[in-house]
Amino acid sequence: KPEPRVREGLLLSEFAVRYPLFVMDISDGLMRDIPRLLAREGLVFDDEKAFGAELFLKQNDIHDEVVSYCGIHGLDPVHFAYKGGEDYGLVGVCGAEAYAQFETFCGENGIALHRLGTVTEQDRITLNGKNMEEAGFDHFQ
Repeated sequence: KPEPRVREGLLLSEFAVRYPLFVMDISDGLMRDIPRLLAREGLVFDDEKAFGAELFLKQNDIHDEVVSYCGIHGLDPVHFAYKGGEDYGLVGVCGAEAYAQFETFCGENGIALHRLGTVTEQDRITLNGKNMEEAGFDHFQ
């Protein structure tokens, strides 16, 4: 039963007044929206650079119902969670120098935070050390 994270988004905009922060919803799933977040997939202007990421997700980070579903259907829960959509969560990036303040801000405001990984200068996205080049879910394809 996904719900848009409006309250969290509004609170995070307050943090972004003081520190560089970029946040977007992941209603299309991490596999589709992480490349968008990193200005990949042809969304980069000529004078900008696309970034990569090293992402880490463990099975115990995933809801028990998803793990159970994947077990029944012979699916990898980590890949399933990465590829899935309609979650209405938020994903974002902030500078390493502001991360401690970001953790504190989220804790003080009741915003659940899970660090997925690190933005890199590489031209690829990895999940648990594996290259992730699939396009992900798209409503229009």
